[in-house]
Amino acid sequence: MIISFKDKIIAALGYIPFVAFIPFLAPQNDFIAFHNKISFFLLIIEVFLLGLAFIPQLKNICFLLFTICLFIGLIGIILSLTGFYIKKK
Repeated sequence: MIISFKDKIIAALGYIPFVAFIPFLAPQNDFIAFHNKISFFLLIIEVFLLGLAFIPQLKNICFLLFTICLFIGLIGIILSLTGFYIKKK
C-alpha cells in the first residue's frame, strides 16, 4: 500500500496533545487507523496524568510520566512521517 503525504500528515497530527481528534475526521485507511489508536491512547493517558497532577504528592511523578508520553508522541510523529505501521494479517 502506498501511503500519501496527506495521510502521513494526518497521522502525525494525532500525536499532538489535544489535537488527536483530527485523524478521526479524516477518511480511514489502515495506516491512519493504526496511528489513530496509538495517539488516542496516549491522549487518554496524558489527560489522566494531568488530572492526577493536581494532587500535591503525585505532582512530580505525573509530570515525569507526562514528559515520557510527550517523548513517545514525538517518536510517533517521526514514525508516522516516515510511513511506518504494522500491517494486519
